Amino acid sequence: MVITLLIRKLRNFIKRIHRRRSLVLAVLLFIISCATPPVIATTSPIVTVQTQQDGGQLANNATQLYRSGQYEKAAEAWQQTANVFARQGNKLNQAMALTQILHLETSMLIP
Repeated sequence: MVITLLIRKLRNFIKRIHRRRSLVLAVLLFIISCATPPVIATTSPIVTVQTQQDGGQLANNATQLYRSGQYEKAAEAWQQTANVFARQGNKLNQAMALTQILHLETSMLIP
């Protein structure tokens, strides 16, 4: 009886702490998002087209490295590809490049 009462009190205490922490984190996130000015990237269309082409070329290079069994170099090329797509704001292709790295790591083809 005493033990169940202590367990209930402990659970309630943990719930209160968790609620407070969640509220504090939410408030901090809101404050930070309001205080941080939005960043707007300005690039010329010519540079953007070149970046797209470079990302595609890097992806092709990474694929060729993978097919030739050079897995560590392929992972580096995929990381460069992901970085190019990240700078471009192309989240879909960035995610696809990062997925290739994850595949290499989970297949234990690279350390």
